[in-house]
Amino acid sequence: MKSLYETGDETLLQELSNNSMQAFEKLFLKYHGKVLRFVTMFIGDEDEAKDVAQDIFTHLWQKRQSMGNIQNLDNYFYITARNAALRSIRHHIIIERLNNQHTEIADVPELDTPEFTSRLEACIREAIDQMPGQRRRIFEMSRYENMSHQEIADKLNISKRTVDKHISLALADIRKITITLALAFINAL
Repeated sequence: MKSLYETGDETLLQELSNNSMQAFEKLFLKYHGKVLRFVTMFIGDEDEAKDVAQDIFTHLWQKRQSMGNIQNLDNYFYITARNAALRSIRHHIIIERLNNQHTEIADVPELDTPEFTSRLEACIREAIDQMPGQRRRIFEMSRYENMSHQEIADKLNISKRTVDKHISLALADIRKITITLALAFINAL
């Protein structure tokens, strides 16, 4: 029987592409240490590097049918390990940013207070009252009378598209006021 290093990579890749578990095991034993050292050097965290290396070999097994076309296995593992390490680093950077944003959001005062709610309702009512007549009427029919856009269009003898546009503009007006009020309330705290 040939030793691990006597079996050529091309032969192992051909056998792997024919679903040979033995070929996979030989490739794993031959390259795993090299891949793990490279990824560890790149990432700096040995536990994370072990996970990345494991993923690389899992991917190798999953894509085994197409592995017979690889010309240089050292290059394949180098490029695959580099890309996997970069993805891991990017993933950790994104997680760190999200954690920082979560901390910043957690520092925002609670807006679900009776005082804020009553002020918000008053501002929304004022915004509705200041809307042009048709927009206000359409918005109230939609929100307070629970009419569909088509029902409103039929009742007012206008197109459904016109109703959609008025609702969209009304919600934009309310959204502006809500954001302004929330920022003012936060700044006042």
